[in-house]
Amino acid sequence: MSQIRGKARLDRVVDWFRKEMPPKPYLFEKPKNPRDFPMPWFFNAFNKAFGRFMERQGVHFYNNVFNKTEIGLYSKDWNPRVHGIYCHWRYYGKNQDIPFSEVKLRDLRAWFGRRDYSPSAIWAEFCRLIYLYRRDYFSGAYFPNPVEFFARYYFLIMLLAFVIRGLILNDFDHTKEALYHW
Repeated sequence: MSQIRGKARLDRVVDWFRKEMPPKPYLFEKPKNPRDFPMPWFFNAFNKAFGRFMERQGVHFYNNVFNKTEIGLYSKDWNPRVHGIYCHWRYYGKNQDIPFSEVKLRDLRAWFGRRDYSPSAIWAEFCRLIYLYRRDYFSGAYFPNPVEFFARYYFLIMLLAFVIRGLILNDFDHTKEALYHW
C-alpha cells in the first residue's frame, strides 16, 4: 500500500516538473506563452549557438596553440633522479655558470656571450626570479610571523602604487593644482 502511495507521489512530482519546464527554444519559432522566457526568444537561441562557437574556439586554441608550447611544463633539463624535487627557482640548464657578481672584467664579454637571449629564456629567468623572491621573502617556512608577512605584502603594494602613480602616470606634478604659476 505504501509503495502505491509513494509511486503516486512520485508521479505528481514528475508531472509538476514537466508542467513547470519551459519549452525548448528553436531559432525561428516563438514560444507559445511569452512568460516562458525572461528574455526574448531570439537571444536565447543566439546565446546558445554563440556559446558553443566560443567553446569550440577555446578547445581549438588549447589543442593547436597552447598544447604545442612549453608553458606550464617542467624544464627539459630537470631529471628527478639527479636533481630530486623540482624547485621553480633553480636553473637546471647545461651551462650553469658563475654569478654575475663573481665575473672578472676580462671575462665579461665571454660571460655575456654564453647567455641565451631568446624570449622564452628571458621569460623563464623572470619566472625563476619571482619564485626565488617569493621563497626568500614571503615563504611561511622561513618567515612564520604573519605580521611580517602582511607588512611585506603591504610594502610591495605601496611600492607598486608609487611606481604606477609617480613614474607611469606622472601624477606627482603639483603645479597643475597651483593657483598661480610663476
